[in-house]
Amino acid sequence: MATERETAGKRPGAMVRKRNDERKSPVPTFTVTLPSGAEWTPSFIESIDQEKCIGCGRCYKVCLRGVLQLRGLDEDGALVDEDEEEYERKVMVVDAPQDCIGCRACSTVCTRRCFTHTPLVV
Repeated sequence: MATERETAGKRPGAMVRKRNDERKSPVPTFTVTLPSGAEWTPSFIESIDQEKCIGCGRCYKVCLRGVLQLRGLDEDGALVDEDEEEYERKVMVVDAPQDCIGCRACSTVCTRRCFTHTPLVV
């Protein structure tokens, strides 16, 4: 059974729903009902597979929230400081996960499928 409530100060017609639908997930997740009536469950960034990432920066360009940062890796695979010039290669890292809005734009543009996203559990 789903519980619904209008969100104060949000767009007219948008509904926030705590969902505990046994068919989909036994854990309640944050779901939004859009003005069109469609339901959308945002998936927030959890991690980036640094073995797959080639550091192209496509995800960085589409993320308008500043969640990601390009960092250098040394030959041992450890992250190096930003002011250090010696690095083996660059990879994307999750710098500010609290700023993610769950749109998955980063994952959509990633040709290497490096991202792991998860819905918000309420």
